[in-house]
Amino acid sequence: TRTGLSRKIRWHNAAVHDLASGEQWTLLEERGVLSRYWMALEAELDDEGRVVRRFSSALIFSATTADTNGDSKLDDLDGVRALVTDPDGRRPRFVTPVGTQLVSVQFDDDFDVAILMVRVDLDGDAKFSDDEPPRPFLYHFGEDRAEPLLEEGTLGIIEGALE
Repeated sequence: TRTGLSRKIRWHNAAVHDLASGEQWTLLEERGVLSRYWMALEAELDDEGRVVRRFSSALIFSATTADTNGDSKLDDLDGVRALVTDPDGRRPRFVTPVGTQLVSVQFDDDFDVAILMVRVDLDGDAKFSDDEPPRPFLYHFGEDRAEPLLEEGTLGIIEGALE
């Protein structure tokens, strides 16, 4: 069974160290800030249903690498992309598009996916506000990109009801 864990952080990067091989690598290859992480934890159970061990099956970080609003800071007011790694921290990659802001992550155990709530800069002003409601993106673990969950026609109906 899978559970989710989330923590606010303020890291300018993170390093991963594989103790078995001695390899080390960083998550970001450029200047940036990691402001939150989500970890999907899976439990291995014994025959009596007791937890034998827990392990990570997915890691997702919110990463800001560009001062999109021009205030000379890298923070949660800028574009924030989802940076995903394999469960062992390898292959860090951005899975949400430039010009978006990751708001939240939920893990769906039944479908083995993550649902990423993402603001899209609809008016092109490089700022994100409540006038730009988060849209769901679907991320299949192991893939290199999250995809919009809803079609444009469906989004138009939903967002039109907010006006």
